[in-house]
Amino acid sequence: MANTYVDRAMMTTATTGTGTITLGSAVPGYQSFATAGLTTGQTVRYCIQDVSNTWEIGIGTYTTSGTTLTRGATESSNSGSAISLSGSATVFITIGAADLSLLATKQYVDTAMQHIRISLTSAQILNLYTTPILLVAAPPAGQYILIMAAGWSVVFNTIAYSSTAVTVQWGSVSTAVGLPAASVATTTSQMTFNRSLALSVAPSSITGIGLTITSPSNPTTGNGTINLDLWYSIGTA
Repeated sequence: MANTYVDRAMMTTATTGTGTITLGSAVPGYQSFATAGLTTGQTVRYCIQDVSNTWEIGIGTYTTSGTTLTRGATESSNSGSAISLSGSATVFITIGAADLSLLATKQYVDTAMQHIRISLTSAQILNLYTTPILLVAAPPAGQYILIMAAGWSVVFNTIAYSSTAVTVQWGSVSTAVGLPAASVATTTSQMTFNRSLALSVAPSSITGIGLTITSPSNPTTGNGTINLDLWYSIGTA
């Protein structure tokens, strides 16, 4: 499970020994873990400071009932093992070098932009609901396709398409990018460009799902073409 990060949260503890910490009150000038936004079951990178300059860094699980924090030491002044608490320690939520390395790796994955271009014939458009077209193959489990920008052009021929929508979406999940019906039904050639598109669904709901271009129904008329340029990246949920 990924660690949770909150701001300026430090608390006292009267716990002694090497077991689970029972948290006391917030240190003056700081927030309690709950006030900072932690909820039961979330894991955090913690740091304990105790008397005689003893310290411990580790990963623990927070529980609001009883207000406790488990301990899993990763570094400490006790050769990496849990320190024996005196009853007068403080504990705060922090971020470690390992966390920063992981975030840097994830940022690289999330920002590697890719591009695809597709031209839809009138035969494909008239059958788009019945036969959606795969744009981007499904990524591995735990990864999702994030649409960064999209450029559409509708090239009018002699017959306008009946009013319907043409959309890009993740499998059968809710619409990601839509081409307005007025543009599809146009009697002149038009171009639309969207950028900085907001993700309309939670990343966890679209992991491992490919991108398709489809329509809520097949147009009944029309003989123009639609061109699509799509920029996207692969993110890790």
